[in-house]
Amino acid sequence: MVTEPNQKNHNPLNQTHLSDGSSIGVLHRIVLVSVFTLSFLTYFAPELSITLQAAPLALFALLVLFKAVSSDSLLTVLAGFFETDSLLYVIFLSALMFLASFQSPFDKAVQFSFLLSISLIFARIYMTMVPIHEVLEAFYWSAILSILIFLPLSLATIIHSILTFERFSPFNFHPNLLALLFAGYLCVMIWKCMKRSWPSRILSGSLGLVCVGGIFLASSRGAIVGIAAAGVFGAALTIFGASKQRRKKLLGAVLVTGILLLALLMSVQNLESTQNFYTALDQVLALSSPDRGLDSGMTGRVDVWQAALRVFNNGTWLLGHGLRSSDAAFISPSIDNSYLVILYDMGLLPLMLITWRFTTILSRVVRKYFRADHESSRHLYLTCSMFLVVLLVTAIVERSLFAVGNPFSLLAFLFFATPTSIFECERVHLDSDKSANLILNRMGIDLA
Repeated sequence: MVTEPNQKNHNPLNQTHLSDGSSIGVLHRIVLVSVFTLSFLTYFAPELSITLQAAPLALFALLVLFKAVSSDSLLTVLAGFFETDSLLYVIFLSALMFLASFQSPFDKAVQFSFLLSISLIFARIYMTMVPIHEVLEAFYWSAILSILIFLPLSLATIIHSILTFERFSPFNFHPNLLALLFAGYLCVMIWKCMKRSWPSRILSGSLGLVCVGGIFLASSRGAIVGIAAAGVFGAALTIFGASKQRRKKLLGAVLVTGILLLALLMSVQNLESTQNFYTALDQVLALSSPDRGLDSGMTGRVDVWQAALRVFNNGTWLLGHGLRSSDAAFISPSIDNSYLVILYDMGLLPLMLITWRFTTILSRVVRKYFRADHESSRHLYLTCSMFLVVLLVTAIVERSLFAVGNPFSLLAFLFFATPTSIFECERVHLDSDKSANLILNRMGIDLA
């Protein structure tokens, strides 16, 4: 373990040589914010295209190349590529994607495999040089810009959705995708609300409420369940990560709050205003509608999932049908389950690798949360864990688990590409030479 004396919490998740105020560091942050924001703005276009959605990825590739050339981190990058997790989750996984796509009847499968593989390589290079803290900061500022641009341009649609209870779906956003983006933005807004700065709390809290409102107007039950699961998970981490005395206070507060809410609910449930609220909630979330209600088999998804599973009777579950081939095979309705989509497109082994990767990252972040000795680090790990819970839960009804076409998926993609050693180290000052030596030492190579 490499430590630096007289320095506070030099953790690789939130400390890096990029955290200086140099012009290069500022330019890097601006470009990364632009990548996330441009990925959001592509959905403002009248028609989505591969070329349009590839524009943020092209900008990201230029950022990675510039960062690699302008810094002294080349040794870090090279060492990171020879880590076991890189060979497994970058090189081997890319090979499996191409293997599935070369034999696919879907004519664009190879193109998508090439795009995703190149994106995975660049993401790995980038996350070898940059900590997650820096990426989350950029995602946060991108969320602010995106929301501030989005609100005035979609104001008429918002008002119409409020008055008519129609699903909120402005521009080229699917309601579920828009809610998923708001769920990701909400995670980083909660992160910033944990800071002691009141201006930051007011700004982040206000935009967080906008995100919550957008999720409900979009009538996305999957995003709501994902946020609820992340909230429960985050609350559990906060309670069990607290000291014994504080844990008792938190549990007592939760118990008292629950009793008060239950008493309040019982006292007002028969009021006309409460019944009107229930009716409005039912209309917004379409809980009893014939096509989207609770009895509709998750809006018909269950039937589609069963049809997708029946396709695997011919043994194609092993190698898959080729990237994005599920889009052509299940046009309307689509599969809308990331796990089944990956299984259908890429096969069983990539599904196991991708799912295992995200769940192990979540477990490592949770361990880091309990071991952290600094408040800002605990807040960071809590935010990361909540985002990952949203990702894994919403993947049941979304196609966002392993993709790069929107800001939420791109952030998840960067998590996926982050070197495992970054999550395992306790206190490391990540300048370029020491981070390279750290990675090499974990590979059993001693340069001393």
